[in-house]
Amino acid sequence: MFGTRKKKSENNNNSGSSILGNNKRVAPETGASSNRIGQGTKIQGEIITDGTIRIEGEIDGYIESKDRIIIGETGKVIGDIVCNSIDISGYVNGKLQVQDMLFLKSTAVVDGEIVTNKLVMESGATFNGNCKTKVSSTAKAFMSDNEKSEELAKKAV
Repeated sequence: MFGTRKKKSENNNNSGSSILGNNKRVAPETGASSNRIGQGTKIQGEIITDGTIRIEGEIDGYIESKDRIIIGETGKVIGDIVCNSIDISGYVNGKLQVQDMLFLKSTAVVDGEIVTNKLVMESGATFNGNCKTKVSSTAKAFMSDNEKSEELAKKAV
């Protein structure tokens, strides 16, 4: 009304052209989220995410991620964990079901049951419990006929 300045809504046409140039558009964010539980934070309950989660605080409950979980040196988890891969530098007490790789750093302490495809432990890591690694097709090729029969019998039950 009093000047030649346009209203903000007239300049914003949702294409991003006023900020990024005439031919550029802002792409919608895609992919999984990244989450962080900071040191000093305590959570009781269930966490389910499609993305990566880094834990420096304490969690008492169930954690599930379709991606990666990182438990830092100050991280503490009491409960079951289901994920694609996990790096542990802190403390975990519970059952871990890991689709791909479980990496125990030198400061890691794990009490519980592990089911994983691959397990890597640095010198100094502590693990108390049971561990089952999935049998790969390469390992099956080296099994005796008796071991193969036992493996098939277990699957049948």
